[in-house]
Amino acid sequence: MIRVYGIPNCGSVKKGLEWLRSHGLMFEFIDLKKNPVDEDRIARWFKIGEGEKLLNTKGTKFRSLGVDAKVMSEAEMLSLIHKEQMVMKRPIIEWPDGSVTIGFNDALFASKLSA
Repeated sequence: MIRVYGIPNCGSVKKGLEWLRSHGLMFEFIDLKKNPVDEDRIARWFKIGEGEKLLNTKGTKFRSLGVDAKVMSEAEMLSLIHKEQMVMKRPIIEWPDGSVTIGFNDALFASKLSA
C-alpha cells in the first residue's frame, strides 16, 4: 500500500496526489496536521530518505523558527522535525517496496512504477 503523508492544502502534496491518481494508483493519505507521526517513523524517513531532504529549510514554518540547519546535529534535526512537523518537506511517500520519497518528483515517481 502506498502511504502519502502531507497536508491537503500544500501545492506539492496536491501535485503528488494528482500524479498517483492519474496513474491509477491506490493510496492512503495521512494528514500530518490531524495525525502527527511518531519519532520512530521520522527517524526511519530521515535514514532512508536522505535526512537533510526531510527538513524543508525554505518553508515558512522553518524560517519562522530562526534556526540554522547547517549547524544542527542529526539528533537536533530529528527533535525539531518531531516537535514541529510542518517543517517537513512534503509529500512524504512510503512505497510498497519499503522505500521513501520526499517531495514531488515526477521522474522519481515514474521510476517507482517500473521497479
